[in-house]
Amino acid sequence: MNKPLFLNYNKTDLDREYDNRSKVSNAADYINRWTALSAQVRTDGPAQLDIAYGPSEDETLDVFPVAGVSKAPIHVFFHGGYWKA
Repeated sequence: MNKPLFLNYNKTDLDREYDNRSKVSNAADYINRWTALSAQVRTDGPAQLDIAYGPSEDETLDVFPVAGVSKAPIHVFFHGGYWKA
């Protein structure tokens, strides 16, 4: 028996709900586009990559400052994570 792990969801239900790639038929197109755009941003502009904020190699952040601007607003994106991309 597949017992509930969270609310009324069992492991099979949770796996299905967190598998966004299976819900979007052209998910690979989006992932490829995001990968290409991310690479472009890293090479086209100023970037400070992999700045450590903790002891783990997973605890890093990237900063993309606005070129030629000394005071600019900041946008912080916290990735909530998923089981599958």
